[in-house]
Amino acid sequence: MPDALSKTVPIWCAVVNRANELHELPSSPSQHTVNSNLHTPPMCVSKQEHVQIEGLIEAWARDLAVSHFPTTYLLGCFNLWCRIHRMIYQHSANHFVPSG
Repeated sequence: MPDALSKTVPIWCAVVNRANELHELPSSPSQHTVNSNLHTPPMCVSKQEHVQIEGLIEAWARDLAVSHFPTTYLLGCFNLWCRIHRMIYQHSANHFVPSG
């Protein structure tokens, strides 16, 4: 799987979702549940690399949140291929590595 699908897209999804969480006020929670965790395919991204990337998400999200780029229209950004893989391999030991 190319890096664009195994790393870049999951990184952007996590960063955009986390930036949107940072924009929300605690007194007005979102009506949508957004998953800002990093989801990478373990057959392409090692656990060590996943953890290294995951450690950068918060800083990138803060940078995006303070920029002038509007991210709210991207609420709920998630990798479609990640969902498809979960449906296909839901009973497999080769699950995606979520953060947390």
